[in-house]
Amino acid sequence: MLWDYFLILQYLIIIFGIASQCLLIHYLVLKPALQSCARTCIAILSISMIYVLLFYGCETLVCLITGTMFVEKVCTEQLGKLLLYCIREYFQVVIVQSHLTFTIERLISIKSPELHKKPKFRLYFHRVLLMEQLFALFFTFAHYYYPEIFNGAWQIVFHFLIIVNWPIVIYTKKTCRSMYKVYNVEFYDLARKHELYKAYEITKSLVTALIANAIQQMLTFLFVGLQYQGLLFSKTDYYKTLFILHMLWNSNFAIFAWILLLSHRSSRLKILAASQPKISITSIDGTNITQMPTQQEYFRELRIAWS
Repeated sequence: MLWDYFLILQYLIIIFGIASQCLLIHYLVLKPALQSCARTCIAILSISMIYVLLFYGCETLVCLITGTMFVEKVCTEQLGKLLLYCIREYFQVVIVQSHLTFTIERLISIKSPELHKKPKFRLYFHRVLLMEQLFALFFTFAHYYYPEIFNGAWQIVFHFLIIVNWPIVIYTKKTCRSMYKVYNVEFYDLARKHELYKAYEITKSLVTALIANAIQQMLTFLFVGLQYQGLLFSKTDYYKTLFILHMLWNSNFAIFAWILLLSHRSSRLKILAASQPKISITSIDGTNITQMPTQQEYFRELRIAWS
C-alpha cells in the first residue's frame, strides 16, 4: 500500500517537472531575454529533460501493465520497455553534455564578447551541438549492443562531465561578477554592463543548480551505499532503491527549472506579476486606467482625450 503512494508521488513529480520545464521554455527560450546561443542550450536542456521524464513515466506504465511498478525482470524483458529506456538514455547523455556546453558558451560570452557575436561562432557552436547529438546517439547504440563494456564507460563519462563542469561554472560566475563591478564606463559601456548582468544572473543560477545537483548526487551515493550494505532492502529487492533514486533524479529536473526561473530577474518578475491578482482601476466615466502604460498606450490615450 505504501508503494502505491510512492507511485502516485512519482507521477506527480513527473507532471510537475514537465510543467516546470515548459515554463522555463516559455520565459527564457521563447522570450528574447537572452542571447540566441544561451536560449538554444536552455531549449536543448529543457526539451531533453521533458523527454526523460516523459519516457520514464511511459516505462513505469509498461511495467504496471506487466503487473509490477518496479524494474523487475518481467518488465525489462518487454521490447517496449527496452525501446523507451534506450531513448531515455539518449536524452540523458544529451543533458550531461549540454550542461557543459552551456557553461563554456557563457564563459566565452563573458571573456570574448566580440567573438561570441560573430556569425562564425554561432556556426561552430551549432556544429558542436550537432556533434553532441551524434555522440549521444552512438553511445546509446553502443551501450545497447555492448553493455558489458559501456556500463562502466557511461558511469565514467557521466561523472567526468559533471565534475569538470563545476570549476568552470564557479570560475565563470566569479569572472562575470568581478567584471560587472567595474563601474568605470571607460572599461564597459552600459550595454556591455547589461550583458554582464544577464550573464551573471544565469551563471549564478547555474551555481545554485550545481549545488542542488551535488546534494542529489550525495543522496544517490548514500542510497547506493546503504543498499550495497543491505541496510535498505535485500539484494533481490534492489529495484525498490532504484525507484526511489528515480524520484530524486526526476525531482532534480523540476528544481533545475525553478532555480533558473527564479534566479533570472525578468522571468521572476513576470511569474510574480502573473501570480498576483489584477486590480482594475477606472475613471469617473467608467473607463479603465492603465497603471503602467507603455509609450504606445500613453499616446493612444492622449489621442482619445484630444479627440
